[in-house]
Amino acid sequence: MRTIERVFEFKGYDDHGKYKVAILKLKGYASLWYETLKMKRRKEGKPPIKSWETLKKKLIAKFVGPNYTQDLFIKLTKLEQGSQSVEAYLREFEQLTLQCEVEEKEELRIARFLEGLDPRISSLVKLQPLWSFEDVVNVALKVEKNNKTKILHLPTRTPYTRALTPMPTRTKETKTPS
Repeated sequence: MRTIERVFEFKGYDDHGKYKVAILKLKGYASLWYETLKMKRRKEGKPPIKSWETLKKKLIAKFVGPNYTQDLFIKLTKLEQGSQSVEAYLREFEQLTLQCEVEEKEELRIARFLEGLDPRISSLVKLQPLWSFEDVVNVALKVEKNNKTKILHLPTRTPYTRALTPMPTRTKETKTPS
């Protein structure tokens, strides 16, 4: 929907022009659904849909569902980094924030972001003096990179290393009575 709305804005179509382009862009199940909707309206004696706004409402009702926005907010509220990288978590965090059209104080945004970060990363990020969301993200990325570097450079020891090293041999000294 967002993509096609950008096309409409760029091309400057009127409402009926938008409708015509939209029905041409429907594919697969959406196209079949639209054809069925047209036949159903014809059988019921209703006028055909000729407006993008009307079609858009029908598409949203069918494909998006009534709880879509609330589900996005729930997902944003429960978002955690988990096993993904800080960069992937940031991408998902920003995408959900944009989809929910959240406008909030930067302090709240920072707090929400930190709460979802891996605790090993967020605990170190919270120790730094941070002034902006970008500072928080940059420090989180550095902490993650630093943690990975430490893990990669740990000396590796196998349980057999000691066994392969020859032990010095001891000779039994006998004590002589003096």
